[in-house]
Amino acid sequence: MPFAELSMATFIIQWQPSKLELVTNEMVHQFFAKIEDDDWEELQLWRKSSPANFGLAKLLNDSLASILV
Repeated sequence: MPFAELSMATFIIQWQPSKLELVTNEMVHQFFAKIEDDDWEELQLWRKSSPANFGLAKLLNDSLASILV
């Protein structure tokens, strides 16, 4: 799996693999593979097109704005 390692002595980042061309499709697919764990819960993201979510976001934004003023 690709990763970056920072050398604290030289502050140089060393990538493994060292070149983008050496990254395989399998390495990339590991990042997007479904996690097979019964305790795992997928992140539920808000859909932008939902009017209810827009209303909640506006309400929270207005509330924060009134606190910060």
